[in-house]
Amino acid sequence: METLLHAYGRATDTPAHLAALVGADDAARQAALRHLMSAIMHQGTAWSATPAVVAEVVALVGDPRAAGAVPGLLEFLGEVVEAVAPEHRAEFTAMAAPAGRDVDAEVAELLEEDDEGDAVYEDVELADALFARAMLALEDLVPRVLAAVEPLTGHPDLAAPAAELADLCRRKLR
Repeated sequence: METLLHAYGRATDTPAHLAALVGADDAARQAALRHLMSAIMHQGTAWSATPAVVAEVVALVGDPRAAGAVPGLLEFLGEVVEAVAPEHRAEFTAMAAPAGRDVDAEVAELLEEDDEGDAVYEDVELADALFARAMLALEDLVPRVLAAVEPLTGHPDLAAPAAELADLCRRKLR
């Protein structure tokens, strides 16, 4: 997560939050869920860290150690999938690779100069490339989200939110 960004800067705090989702500390688990809903998906906006986090969260949905967090994880995944915009795939593909630019190298260089990552977003084309890459990666993750939540549609406490999320995934995959 060293070169990945969330709404508040570098996502270096995110691994600890992900670990808290499977820990025994309920306060830490609640803080982790707040982190997902505020830093990783901020007001419906994905960040460069969002796809990596979604891949981790998808794996946690079926992990018994994360059982207490699953309702919040489903809410988070719902917000992520809602943001997916397959109708903009061609536009995102073009934005993700601006001509003559090495996005990864430029981001790494800017993060060396500005530890918080603000400089990355001062360059609109670079910021757009990061956003587009995140959106494309999230679209590619929708089948994994669907596969993770479908088994929960039979769970007595999670059936309704899991079924709603599964339906949303299916609509995005059309």
